[in-house]
Amino acid sequence: MKRHMLATALALTAAPMASAEIFITPIAPELPSGIASEPVGWGNDPSQPCGANWLQGMVGQPLSYAYATDAAMNARILRPDAVVTMDYIPHRLNFHVDKADMISRIACG
Repeated sequence: MKRHMLATALALTAAPMASAEIFITPIAPELPSGIASEPVGWGNDPSQPCGANWLQGMVGQPLSYAYATDAAMNARILRPDAVVTMDYIPHRLNFHVDKADMISRIACG
C-alpha cells in the first residue's frame, strides 16, 4: 500500500514538471529583404550611433514591420504635422512616416 501511495505521489509531482517544458514560439510576419540582422545601436558607424544605418531596408515599408522587429519599441515615431521637440539625442532612433504610416526616413536624433 505504501509503495502504491509513493508511486502515485511521484506521478503527481512529475506531471507539473513535464508541462513546464512546453515552449511557444511567437510567429512574426515575414520581414522585407534588406533589414540588417544586427541589433539597433550596435552598428559600427559613428555617424549613426542609434543604429539607423542597419534599418534602412525598412524605408518604404509599413510601420508595422518596424514593430515586428522591435526596432520601433523605443523609437520616436514622427508623423506629418506632429509637434515634436527639437532636441538632438544621438542614440535616439526616429522613424519618419507619411500619412499612410509608411516609413519615409529612419535617422538618429
